[in-house]
Amino acid sequence: AQKRATSVYFPQFVIPMLPEKLSNGLCSLNPGVDRCTMVCDMVVGADGRVRAYQFYPALIHSKARLTYTCVQEALNGNAAELLERGGSLEDIFCLHALYKAFAAARRERGAISFSSTETRIVLSPDARKVEKIVPAEHTDAHRLIEECMLAANTCAADFLLRHKATCLMRVHDKPSPDKLAGVRRTLSAYGLKLSGGDSPTAKDYDAVLEAVAGKPWAGAIQLALLCSMQQAQYSPDNIGHYGLH
Repeated sequence: AQKRATSVYFPQFVIPMLPEKLSNGLCSLNPGVDRCTMVCDMVVGADGRVRAYQFYPALIHSKARLTYTCVQEALNGNAAELLERGGSLEDIFCLHALYKAFAAARRERGAISFSSTETRIVLSPDARKVEKIVPAEHTDAHRLIEECMLAANTCAADFLLRHKATCLMRVHDKPSPDKLAGVRRTLSAYGLKLSGGDSPTAKDYDAVLEAVAGKPWAGAIQLALLCSMQQAQYSPDNIGHYGLH
């Protein structure tokens, strides 16, 4: 784990950070068995803001192995497969309400809402050639997991900073002057403006995205805005995360 740092994901297979015997065994979340875990226990208000949190070691005993597809089907009103797998409709609807509260809070504080189409690589039967690249469906079932992970990561970062722990942070610097000049030239061709002068905020970026929502050229504008931003990176210096505000 120290040598690899993270697991590496490829189309149709993964090189795990941990030895496979651990990653597919004791460290794999399987239904019906106890697994050691570290809990991030949060108190979240109806406005999607975390009021309090605590971390503690615990055991998790998973009840069901669900898929994104069956969860989304349940959210759409067809819960047959979810219930057959042993899932709880009450839990799913509670998580979905939590996701919507988290998402509303992020919009309120001005986080950028990019909506790019993700893709999935389809390999040949022998896994040697890429046969095609197709759009990958991204639903609320995916988003509710993402929002919960983001909330837990935010609490973990806050915990480490409060305890003055030395660690790497996932940071995202603001756009450089050159990139800002370039994206403003592109936007001007569409009659659009990026507010904020030399230091536009995430809210300024999101205002442009809202202005072109539903327009045929929305994809081109979103790509231009993405290209104007710095790459997120790991750093011991916590400069914040521009895109998440």
